[in-house]
This record gives sequence, C-alpha cells and structure tokens, in this order.
Amino acid sequence: MNPHITRPVFSLLLGLSLAACSETPSDQVETDSLQTTASATKPELGSFGIDLSQQDPATKPGDDFFRFANGKWLDEFELPADRSNYGSFSVLGDRSDQRVNEIIDELASAEPPADSIEQKISDYYLSYMDTATLDARGIAPLRESLAQLAQIDSKEALIEALGRAQLDATASPFEVSVSGSAIQTAISSCLASGASACLTATTIC
Repeated sequence: MNPHITRPVFSLLLGLSLAACSETPSDQVETDSLQTTASATKPELGSFGIDLSQQDPATKPGDDFFRFANGKWLDEFELPADRSNYGSFSVLGDRSDQRVNEIIDELASAEPPADSIEQKISDYYLSYMDTATLDARGIAPLRESLAQLAQIDSKEALIEALGRAQLDATASPFEVSVSGSAIQTAISSCLASGASACLTATTIC
C-alpha cells in the first residue's frame, strides 16, 4: 500500500470504486431517459420562456419599459372580435377550456363505471346540455326560491336571505368572504363588497 494513503482515505477510494462498478443498466437507462426528456423540453416562448422578438428597440427601457418590452406586439396584434382584452392568461384559459372540453366529451361519449367520479361528470354535463328537458321544465325549479324572496318583509328577513345566498351559492347584491387580516395576521377579517355584473367573455364589470 502506498505509505502516503492513510487507511480512511483508502477505504473511501475503495467505496467510490465499488459504487462506480455497481451501476446497473437500468440506472443508466433512467439517466439517459431523463437527459433525453430535458433536451426535448423547449420553452413555448423564445429560447428561455420570454419572447424577445416582440420588443420595441426604438424605445428606451428607462423611458417606457412596457413599450420597450411589448411595443411590437402592441402595434401588430389584432384583438379578437369577441374579446375586450387578450394576453398570456387568455391563452392559458382557452387552452384549459379546450382540454377540459376534450375530457368531458370523452366521458360523455363513453359509459363510465357506476358511481364513479367520471360518471358524475358525464351525468352533470349531459343534464346541462339536455335543453329539451330544460325548456320543458321552464322556471319550475326556481319557484321555491322566488317564493322565499317574495316573503321578505323586514330588514331581518332581508339579512337572513342575503346570508342564505352565501350558503346556497345564489346571487346576492353583496359579496361576503373571510380573509386573513392585513393588519393583524393572527386574526381573520370579514370582507363585504358590492357584487359586480359581468358579461361572459367581455369582461365588462
């Protein structure tokens, strides 16, 4: 043994050698697979997740950074006729909607196992799309709720009705929620605000 190699060092070197020799083919295959997956993954925007081609080089970033970063896109992008705004979150939302629709369509065209979550999703969707039954029932399912509204004759009854709306997930002129206090994080705050009316896909509130 080399006199300059102490016993602890020799033991360490021997252990490393054995570990290197013990690598199995499956370990190598897994490593190669991970490397292949990593190399095949490519950002959707640009080379690293940001599309630099939409910048406006004529604008100094210190003068107007938003224009510098997005100037070309602002000048050339054509807003879809059915939208009041559009951006990356619009793209993500549309993509999510498309994927959910594909999942639901696949479930609706099949026969999921009884009492499964897949069957519940399929039944819910098919009942929503059954416009013939909906037209035949008319406002009958709403009559009980309408009768409860007609019985409101005092402030106390109004308060009770507004509180019930939170439990029934129905509409109310006010929105109430509970959130952590921005001043004292150890307590929760009850937040009340006026409800807004929005038109689908137009973001007019």
